[in-house]
Amino acid sequence: MNKTYIILLCLSLAISGMFAQDSVEEEPKEHRMLDANQLESAKWYYDINEALKDPENVYKLSLEGKKLKALPAELSKLPHIQVLNLNNNKFKELPPEIGDLRHLQHLYIYNNRLRAVPKQLKDLRHLESLYLGKNRLVEVPTWVGGLGRLRTLDVSFNRLTPYQIEKVAVKLPRCNVTH
Repeated sequence: MNKTYIILLCLSLAISGMFAQDSVEEEPKEHRMLDANQLESAKWYYDINEALKDPENVYKLSLEGKKLKALPAELSKLPHIQVLNLNNNKFKELPPEIGDLRHLQHLYIYNNRLRAVPKQLKDLRHLESLYLGKNRLVEVPTWVGGLGRLRTLDVSFNRLTPYQIEKVAVKLPRCNVTH
């Protein structure tokens, strides 16, 4: 009886191990998100052409200070991008395609010429920080409150009234709103 029990136990463990192996399989590369530590140590790319040489491994891209007026269309070829720095450019608006960067966690658009927050940002469900300071914003749309993972929102040096800033802060109670 003990031998039978041990054999059944071993078989049971072997079978459950096979199923556990299936469930532990790595997520497909196109859906892989880096955790905070991995993201911290990921390589920064500072040129879109350089990034396009290895698009599957680009998680952080800085196009800061390139005097860009429009986003490069090639940005859509970087499927895993999680950090995008567009600071110190000349953007008056961002194209709807910005909402296609579904893995984006940190977006820096500080010191541009934005007059409005692109509505497509509401599709970025992983967004944790959004830096919109030093633009020409006159309002922050109410849908920003639906960005449930947002923890940092910088709207400093814009054309926002204290009332508008308070409205945003109320909609994002777990978010540090800098103004």
